[in-house]
Amino acid sequence: LALLGRLLGAEDRAAFLASLWRRIWASVETTLAEAEEPGPRVHYAIGPKGEKTVRLGSIHLEALAILGATNVAEVEHGAGGRVSVDAGDVEHWDPDLILTIDPSFHANAHELPVWRSTRAVREGRVYLAPAPVLSWFDYPPSLNRIIGLAWLARLFYGDAYHADVETEARAFHSAYYGIDLERKAITAMLAKAGLA
Repeated sequence: LALLGRLLGAEDRAAFLASLWRRIWASVETTLAEAEEPGPRVHYAIGPKGEKTVRLGSIHLEALAILGATNVAEVEHGAGGRVSVDAGDVEHWDPDLILTIDPSFHANAHELPVWRSTRAVREGRVYLAPAPVLSWFDYPPSLNRIIGLAWLARLFYGDAYHADVETEARAFHSAYYGIDLERKAITAMLAKAGLA
């Protein structure tokens, strides 16, 4: 942000955006420092049937690593690229929760024969990343993930994350995208994302 601000002659705007990033990061950093337990074991399901994930070590999973969560998928390492998995694999890996960016999978995982026996699905721990403009978790793996760190810190560590995610989300989208999120819309997104 600072570099772009200098290149574009928009140092003040860049400084403002960076200040929001630093505020979110300070809350996340405090949460991680005070966490008494490690982050959860997570599976990232992609596609309408949850049939894919991403390779270990991929940039798409950076948020999990930053937040001390464990990606359970025992798939090949490498940059980018989606790889196929099936529910039998996920059942064997037994994640604490499943994250997805696919609304169809989120809505229907409990009805899919290959998924409904998976513990996280049975117990209702499949969470849809909010995406009022771009996904807070992935695709693209860019600045949109800044607010995703606040969401995931709250999801992973509960009340140990002291900042209000709704307030942070409204400020982030206003500053970065120039839009005002309606309270009803953000509440609905956060409910699907596990922050009901």
